[in-house]
Amino acid sequence: MAGAAYRECVAAYAVTLAEQSPARWEELAAITPGNADVWRQLGQAALETNPQAAAGLFRRALSLNPADAQAYIGLGLIAEADGNSAEAERNFLAAAAGSRRFRPQFALAYFYARQAPVKTFWPAAIRAASVEAADLRPLFSVVHSTIPRAGVIAQNLRLRTQHSLASYAQFLLEQPDASGLAGVAAQIDPAPARKPLLLAVTDRLLRDSAASDAVRVWNRLYPGALDPAKGLSLTNPGFHPGDNAGFDWRPSPVYGVFLRQAPDSLRVELSGRQPENAMFIEQIAPVLPRRRYCLRWKATLSGSALRAGLHWRLRSDLSAPIPIREGTQEESVVFTTGPREELLRLSLCYTRPSGATRMEGVLDIQSVELTLQ
Repeated sequence: MAGAAYRECVAAYAVTLAEQSPARWEELAAITPGNADVWRQLGQAALETNPQAAAGLFRRALSLNPADAQAYIGLGLIAEADGNSAEAERNFLAAAAGSRRFRPQFALAYFYARQAPVKTFWPAAIRAASVEAADLRPLFSVVHSTIPRAGVIAQNLRLRTQHSLASYAQFLLEQPDASGLAGVAAQIDPAPARKPLLLAVTDRLLRDSAASDAVRVWNRLYPGALDPAKGLSLTNPGFHPGDNAGFDWRPSPVYGVFLRQAPDSLRVELSGRQPENAMFIEQIAPVLPRRRYCLRWKATLSGSALRAGLHWRLRSDLSAPIPIREGTQEESVVFTTGPREELLRLSLCYTRPSGATRMEGVLDIQSVELTLQ
C-alpha cells in the first residue's frame, strides 16, 4: 500500500507540474514514464515540427493505453499528411470506436469530409451530432462548408436531442443564410431555459421578413397567440411587462423620455428635452395583405406644456402620422395593408412641428387594438 500511495503522490505532482508549465512534459515523462497521457502530449507538441517523432510518441502512448483516442487521431493526421488514406482511416475509426466523446467522432467525420466519401461522411457526422453537452459548432461549420443546401442539414444530421437542436439553431443565428432555422426551432422545447433562444430566432426571422415562420416560432412560446387569418395580430394590447422582443412591444430608449409601467397602462413622460424626432415604442404585427384593419387606442394625454407632434405611425415608411390629441380619448383609424404586406410596424413617435417648442407632458396608454375588418 505504501508503494501505491507513493505512486499516487508522484502522479499528482506530475500533473501539477504539467499544469504549471506545459513545456515541462519531458520532465514529467521522466517522473511518470508509465503515464500514457504524457507521451500523447509530447506527441501532440511534436506533431507539426517532427511528425515522425510524434508518431513514435503516439505509439508509445497507445502501448500504455490502447484506448487513447487522441493518440489515434494524431496517427491518423500523420498518415493522411503522408498520403496514406487507408492507414489514416483505420486510425480515425479506432479513435471513434474507443471513445464516445465528441472530438473522436468529429475527427472521423471531418476526415471523411476532406476525403469526400458521402456515404461514410453522414453516419460519422450523425454520431458526432448526437454527443450530449458537446460544442457542436465545429461539426456544423464543416457540414455547411460541405453541403451547399443549408435547409437539409438538420434532416441529414438527424438532430433529435434538445441539445443538438438548440446548438444548431444558435449556429444558424450567426450565419448569413439561416435556411432551415424555423424548422429547427419548431422542434425545440419552449421551456424557460430555451425562451431566450426562441426569442432570438423570432427576431432573426422577422429581420428576414419570414412572417409565417416567425409566427410559428412565437406560437411555440405562446400557443395560439397569433393567427393573422383569424384577426389575431397584436401582442400585449394592455402593455403588461413582456419580452421586449419578437412580436411584443419593443421600447426604444430616448433621451428626455421616460417609459414607466403604470398599474393599467404604459406611461410615457416627455420632459421637453427629447429629440425633435424620436420613436418611443414599437411592435411588429403579422397581417394579411390587401385587407382592411382598424387600429383603436385608449389614452390620456395631459400636461402643462402640450404641443402637437405625438402620434402613431404605421409601417416603416413615411406614411402619414396618426395624431394623439390632448385629453382622454378612445379613437380609431381604418387603413388597408399593402399588396405584399405581411408584417406591419406600429410605432409611437414624436416629431416637433416647425415653429413649435418641444412638448412636455404625460401620455398614459391604456390599450391598443388591431382588428381585421
